Amino acid sequence: MSMSEAVPVSNGALWTGRALSAAVVLFMIFDGVMKLPPLDVVTRTMAELGWPADANVARLIGVIG
Repeated sequence: MSMSEAVPVSNGALWTGRALSAAVVLFMIFDGVMKLPPLDVVTRTMAELGWPADANVARLIGVIG
């Protein structure tokens, strides 16, 4: 079998991969959106993780992420 030939994938594996990918993408979108408004929980958590406790930094990370 050469490298250019595709290996058949079952429907179950295909949809499992799609579902897991969708879950990761939705989590990343949720995480980014949570950083946009100046929420106290976000700035406190950022300070605990060693980031500056500044709403503008959180907003920048939310936009980039």
